[in-house]
Amino acid sequence: MPKEEKQVAKDFEKEIRSKFGYSPSLNSVAEALEYVFARNIELVCLDEFPNVLAVNKALPFELQKLWDENKDRKEVLLVVSGSYVGMMKKLFAAKKAPLFNRATNTIKLGQLQFETVVEMLADLGIRDSREQVAHYLVFGGVPYYYLLLEKHGLKSLSRSINALF
Repeated sequence: MPKEEKQVAKDFEKEIRSKFGYSPSLNSVAEALEYVFARNIELVCLDEFPNVLAVNKALPFELQKLWDENKDRKEVLLVVSGSYVGMMKKLFAAKKAPLFNRATNTIKLGQLQFETVVEMLADLGIRDSREQVAHYLVFGGVPYYYLLLEKHGLKSLSRSINALF
């Protein structure tokens, strides 16, 4: 269930306060972004951007307006990421999209290679090659699952599956 926009704005407020010691009261994502541009904050990362659209469908239009007003005056690096590739393309690559031609760089991240996963598993104490292959067959190259394995100290595949799924 997506958060309400006011809660997302409060999350922005909390993050801004943790970095700068102060944040005004923010009631919307647009207000938070306006504050970022007004303050000339150099780096802003909006992770899982399509999820924010669930709380405010107008956000791409609001972001378009802010970006167009500030792109030449401010040194802001705005990183927008999302795991829904189709949605990200729709937002930034479709000719009629409000954010079309606003992205200066795009990176499509793929899954981790098998060799990388084997190294990570070895670092986590999973050194048996059959266990490593089994983990890769279940979790693939998705980094998040290996982060969870590390966080929970899981070493056997059956425990990993039970804990994570």
